[in-house]
Amino acid sequence: MNHFSGLLDSAPLKVKAVVVGAIGSAAHASGPKFLPYFQGTIQRMVPFLQLTGEGEEEELRGIAMDACGTFAESVGAEAFRPYFEDLMKNAYSCVTSSSSRLRECAFLFFGVMARLYGDGFAPYLASVVPAFLQSIAQDEIGEELPLGASFGRCPPRLETKTDTL
Repeated sequence: MNHFSGLLDSAPLKVKAVVVGAIGSAAHASGPKFLPYFQGTIQRMVPFLQLTGEGEEEELRGIAMDACGTFAESVGAEAFRPYFEDLMKNAYSCVTSSSSRLRECAFLFFGVMARLYGDGFAPYLASVVPAFLQSIAQDEIGEELPLGASFGRCPPRLETKTDTL
């Protein structure tokens, strides 16, 4: 893990995306044994989750979100709980983006959180389900529209800016 750390600081975005994906794979493969690396690793994901550009930035943000979902599965609900709320807000911001890639990553993240937290995910259903239904109703080719406009604003609980994850 320490070798990956340096690359997350200095490598080009494409390499960072590969490294983040590799870390996610390592977390998946190691399961609960990833716990000693979890705290430091998830903190390293924060800058990537806050990227707003297109192209390589968008790709890195999506891969980082996928990795965070994998971390949650690996370390369990209790260890992940301090990050749950902020990452839910971040994922919701992806749902309302014009990027189908980020929307897909957000819905996958929501699926992991629903499985991990069970009834604890219920308060988010009123926001997530309409967004999901609208997303699947879109034409698959060539339709990249912001979703937030047609199903309303997210509830205040998810609306807060995610400066600090």
